[in-house]
Amino acid sequence: MHGERSSTLAVASAAIVLSVAGIPGLAQSNAVRWRTAPSELTVSLAADGVGVYDEPQTAPHAAETPPNLTVPSGFQPTVATMLERSPMFRRQCSRLAAAPHLAVVVRLLHPNSSSARARTQIRRDGGQLIASVEINPYGDFTELLAHELEHVIEQLDGIDLAAKATVARSGVRNCADGTFETSRAVRVGALVALEARRER
Repeated sequence: MHGERSSTLAVASAAIVLSVAGIPGLAQSNAVRWRTAPSELTVSLAADGVGVYDEPQTAPHAAETPPNLTVPSGFQPTVATMLERSPMFRRQCSRLAAAPHLAVVVRLLHPNSSSARARTQIRRDGGQLIASVEINPYGDFTELLAHELEHVIEQLDGIDLAAKATVARSGVRNCADGTFETSRAVRVGALVALEARRER
């Protein structure tokens, strides 16, 4: 694309699309909602076969936004609350911070520009992996951010979504619009939202 050796991936926060260089696209529509209780989430995540990374075993206590994650200034207080209250979000941030070749930039999606609640484009630029996350300002920013970050982490983990989608009960499904959805990202988003709403 314009002489660059890059691959683009469209990601909407509940689904994923196959892209040119094997990086899947991720997209979230308004259709999928999970009602699983927090105590059941971690059990069902492990049972999916797509599983959540498990380092570190205990969530880090540091409440800092990773240097490679940029969010709109108006949502920085929301991210601070997520860091304070959600062990799962702290694990996500720890995973992102451990990937210095990654840059994640979060922007607001124009409400009328898409039916997706959120979407992400991931491209490679040399040795760098650049994820551009767009979130509808009328959605649940906490849930959508955690969901999209989990899709990014799936790519860091090297998950082959196309292959997983061909396996029954793998936690990955191929959607009609050419995207993929992972129960891992849906459930992590729901868990972070629940944790972030708890009072200390």
